[in-house]
Amino acid sequence: MRRRTRDASTERREKYLERVRGWTERWGQNGAGGLAAQLARLERGEPVVIRGWELVEGPPIESWEDYVLEPDGALVPAGAIHEDDTAPVLTIVNYRRPDGSLVR
Repeated sequence: MRRRTRDASTERREKYLERVRGWTERWGQNGAGGLAAQLARLERGEPVVIRGWELVEGPPIESWEDYVLEPDGALVPAGAIHEDDTAPVLTIVNYRRPDGSLVR
């Protein structure tokens, strides 16, 4: 029987999913804050927004930049969209991929 191989993108998403599961187990559903919601989106196969430093491994990226981890494991740079640029604390509403589509 021949073993199926996974590409690097699929493996990246799986490793990140395992990492988020570990964080939520360590801190519990309440202590993990938004991680529980992010874990649910990952498990449903939805795209999620992450910071570069959150990746276990991958291509050279900027550690403090925002990226969309796509359902197939592809990593796409994302620009944050702020609710009110004049507010003292910027509130992020969505993220825009380079093609203009939005991710929550």
